[in-house]
Amino acid sequence: MTEYTVTWTIQVEADSHTQAAEKALEIQRDLDSIANVFTVVANDDVRTVDLTIECEEILLCLDCLLFVANGDESEDSDWSEDALEANWPSMEWDISPGDSEKDEEFSRSACEGCGSPLGGSRHHAIAMKRV
Repeated sequence: MTEYTVTWTIQVEADSHTQAAEKALEIQRDLDSIANVFTVVANDDVRTVDLTIECEEILLCLDCLLFVANGDESEDSDWSEDALEANWPSMEWDISPGDSEKDEEFSRSACEGCGSPLGGSRHHAIAMKRV
């Protein structure tokens, strides 16, 4: 197995070394951060690696939300994961439940997961493209 040195560089203003490290860590952990580019060195091989993740906010019907959250289909519905898979291929995208404050109690918009045109509640989710 090869040993790698991985670095991420940022300039911050702070009152102490600890505060500077805390600010850098906060920036790196921020979901909207662009702190996703690293310099990776192995032996004499130096590479820049970009781990930027493409994210999209989507609104899902209840059936899609239950599948995303629990991994199973509702027994009371004719819903199938095939439509969700067609729009958001699991080999490329990970979908997670999002912010319930952004849910819509009732919407006539099509589900952005499976495409169902039926009106109903829509639940916020985050689709993240794998790199």
